[in-house]
Amino acid sequence: MSRAAFDIVGIGASTLDILTAVENFPTKREVHEARAVKMEGGGPVATALAAAAKLGAACQMLDELGDDAIGLAIQADFQKYGVDTSGLHFLTGSSSAVASLMVNRAGDRAIYFQRGGTEALSPEARAGILSRIPHAKVLHINGRHMDILDEAIRAARAAGAAISFDGGADRYREETRRLAEQADICIVARDFAEKYTGLTDCAEMVRALFTKHTKIAGVTDGARGSYLMERGGDVIRQRAYPVEHVIDTTGCGDSYHGAFLYAYTHGRSAAEAARLAAAVAAMNTRALGGRSALPTLQEVEAFLKAANTRSM
Repeated sequence: MSRAAFDIVGIGASTLDILTAVENFPTKREVHEARAVKMEGGGPVATALAAAAKLGAACQMLDELGDDAIGLAIQADFQKYGVDTSGLHFLTGSSSAVASLMVNRAGDRAIYFQRGGTEALSPEARAGILSRIPHAKVLHINGRHMDILDEAIRAARAAGAAISFDGGADRYREETRRLAEQADICIVARDFAEKYTGLTDCAEMVRALFTKHTKIAGVTDGARGSYLMERGGDVIRQRAYPVEHVIDTTGCGDSYHGAFLYAYTHGRSAAEAARLAAAVAAMNTRALGGRSALPTLQEVEAFLKAANTRSM
């Protein structure tokens, strides 16, 4: 790994999430009282960095936001979790991205989003992002800002940084294949893996994810756990940890990635990283939203100790 100022830098979408807990989704014009409403930062890479930073990793988010009140709220939420925001560029007169999420009592989600005015990076944002990549141990991406990612990957390789790719559910596109193929750490959702490999068995999909660059590959499968493999090793299965009262699964996959990368940058094996990641993802279901229940390292270690005691 490179000598770096940051364990993880991320390129991705930074949104403001407005979450509303409801009994049931509306089917017509209706008025109901919400069970809870919450506003916090969101986005797959962004939430992964929030999770890793809360565990103790040095993280920096690279993105462009509008200079509106929403952009300032997004920045403040990053800072709440300890994510460095000096790599954020604010585009004058532009709007920031917002996602409205309804979560029913069964845990299903309906999402409506507005992209904001920074879909295409300004020249200033581009230059700023590329200048910061050499200062990281890991570059974490998921396909957002595709027009800069090939150059970002080259910059990371030149600096000796590892490339981590998150292939989320319902996010497979042909153009994202090359990101998965170039990643040192390629952990994707089952839906993505099935479309990418054409296979249905998780262990087989993990093996099929390996390219000449891959050091660690994995497939996450929700409540059924995850499958990980280090180059030259065997596929290991990590069970999902049960939680007595699941409130919301928003951000579980993102927090899994963040916790895994925290462990990776702190010298833990893939098996150890998978255990930590599974625990963080489970703990993150205990509150509405993708970040509210993110644990500290001490909290997740206590959770794992209690889980191990119960299984004895």
